[in-house]
Amino acid sequence: PDIVQLLDKEAYRLISDGNGHVVGVQIFSTADPFGPAIWEKSGIVSLAGTTAYDGSKVSMAEAAGVPVVKNLAAAANVDVHVLSEEAKPYVTAKASHVIMWAMVCFAQFVLFYLLMGIYEPSLAPGDFPWWRAAFAGFSI
Repeated sequence: PDIVQLLDKEAYRLISDGNGHVVGVQIFSTADPFGPAIWEKSGIVSLAGTTAYDGSKVSMAEAAGVPVVKNLAAAANVDVHVLSEEAKPYVTAKASHVIMWAMVCFAQFVLFYLLMGIYEPSLAPGDFPWWRAAFAGFSI
């Protein structure tokens, strides 16, 4: 999770979905509260610090389902894992795997075009282009 402390001239605006669930936060300048956001973050939002926490009553953020804690140390302990399986990343790629398969594909195409350049000019009507068939399995 990202823990960010707002600057003196920054304020936040909670972003809600159609069902009223908080799905992110926008940070904007207090000098221009109706202007564009300085930055935004999507996901679970937790507020911390003396301006967000008031132990005597439920704040508007808490009423919207946003966890409000006393300090930044407590904010680090807030559970922010993704509940929706559809929102989780399906797969991540390692750079070494991408590089390896890029080299395999490059070698395959070089070999395919070399064979095509050697055998294609002498191909007669009715001949079987075996070099094309040999590489059909790589494309699937």
